[in-house]
Amino acid sequence: MKRFLSLALCLLMFAGMLAGCSSNTDTDPGTDDGTTTAPNDENNSTGDETTPSGEENYKKDIIFGLGGKIIALDPQANSNTQHNYYFRMVFDTPLDFNNETQELEPNIVTEWSTEDAITYSFTLRDDVYFHNGEQLTADDVKFSYDRAPNTDSASTLGDLIKETRVIDDFHFEIELHSANVDLPYLLTLPTASIINREAVTENELEGTGIGSGPWMLDSYEFGDYMKLVRNDNFWGEKAKAETFTLRYMPENSARLIALETGEIDICADPDALDLERVRTTDGLELQSYVGTSITYFAMNYKKEPFNDQNLRLAMAYGINAQELIDVVRLGEAQPCLSLWGWNQYGYNGGTTPYEYDPEKAKEYLAAAGYSESNPFSFKLSVSAGDRKACGELIQAQLKTIGVNVEIVEFDTAGLSTSTTNGEHEACLYGCGMNIFGDDSRRLICPGTGVNKSHYDNAEVNELMDLAVAELDDTKRTEYYHEVQQILHDDGAYVPLYFSNGFFAVKEGTGGIDYYPTSHHDMSNVYIIEQ
Repeated sequence: MKRFLSLALCLLMFAGMLAGCSSNTDTDPGTDDGTTTAPNDENNSTGDETTPSGEENYKKDIIFGLGGKIIALDPQANSNTQHNYYFRMVFDTPLDFNNETQELEPNIVTEWSTEDAITYSFTLRDDVYFHNGEQLTADDVKFSYDRAPNTDSASTLGDLIKETRVIDDFHFEIELHSANVDLPYLLTLPTASIINREAVTENELEGTGIGSGPWMLDSYEFGDYMKLVRNDNFWGEKAKAETFTLRYMPENSARLIALETGEIDICADPDALDLERVRTTDGLELQSYVGTSITYFAMNYKKEPFNDQNLRLAMAYGINAQELIDVVRLGEAQPCLSLWGWNQYGYNGGTTPYEYDPEKAKEYLAAAGYSESNPFSFKLSVSAGDRKACGELIQAQLKTIGVNVEIVEFDTAGLSTSTTNGEHEACLYGCGMNIFGDDSRRLICPGTGVNKSHYDNAEVNELMDLAVAELDDTKRTEYYHEVQQILHDDGAYVPLYFSNGFFAVKEGTGGIDYYPTSHHDMSNVYIIEQ
């Protein structure tokens, strides 16, 4: 079973991935021949419209304005959009996932195999060197994964691994505690990046910034900027620019102005209201992608009063998700039918969505013990921008069924901390869904900071464990469909929409590998000088 069930299992997984999904291509990306396409988006682009011919004059220094702070060098310490930009450029992972072919590919691992989805064998490239000149060997892989269980963001991977064994410098094995067919996909994520044992041993902070990727860390100031320089000794394709700076610019409008004035070259996530402005401005381009980033309404399952299922369902039927798409996102989003990514393995497009029904919402509200004489009130935690606007519209929607909502605004870091600690009653949050089915475990099983509803259902936990160990494709899909139906009936989350993503860029920008999760790879970005 050379190269894992690599092609065999991978193709089986994707061929059957959307069995049972609706054929409505406005909301369902599945097609009968097993291929995966994005929900309809006439303006969808991938940044590849500008294709270099080899004779162009590339801009040497590129500045990228983004809305989140980078506060860590260590790829095992953080896992969010802004950190993953940096991690994908500076570090290597064993495997890669090709967004175009939807297949696993070698990266610094050339071969992989398994017989039982418990013990996996790998062969490393022999020409990969860290930025400090040290050769990357199986010893570095073992060091990276041995420390993972005690880290903030790689613990999910680390806890799966019973032992990483070094066979020789370029061969290693990973033995899991139990069967997990998704391990190869986990090894494509930034949290699976390989760090240099010697560098970290010598300097626990700075050493974690030593990778083997196409870019090297030059200088940084946490919460302000990260400056990278091209790694001319990279084993793969060399970057076309010489420096790349990630600059923290929290205000969306300020980032766009900085792009217009030439202060930056790439503006992440411009406001929906500014998209037409970008489209009509000379010298700028708007690049877009259909994302798997779910915006959802989460109720704290462990905290009164949202431990009442009737109350949760009252909120679910009292929220008009389509109005959020039309008003807040100006139509630049896709309906979300379940707490699964539209291209994620096991997605059940046949799940009945919560249709906006104020009368049904009032019935559930009454069953929970609330009425005009005993109205229900709660606090909704949000961050700025679109999430705040969504919160204000939800506030108005729920007012019509007799529910009073108080908006509590946090910055991004504060909201993350508060919701992880379970201090909130309800919140608006988002999550980019990866391609493998078990990725939803983060949102629906206990013990992760991403589970913003603090949901814990023994039946769901068991089904998720069964699915990730199941080699039979049909059975595994059935498990995931059953989970999605339970989540729908329980109402701990209200999936709202998949956001379409946008980058405003200088004309001539290309080479950005847009991931539906929003964790894009900027390693090969270039700007052709006009």
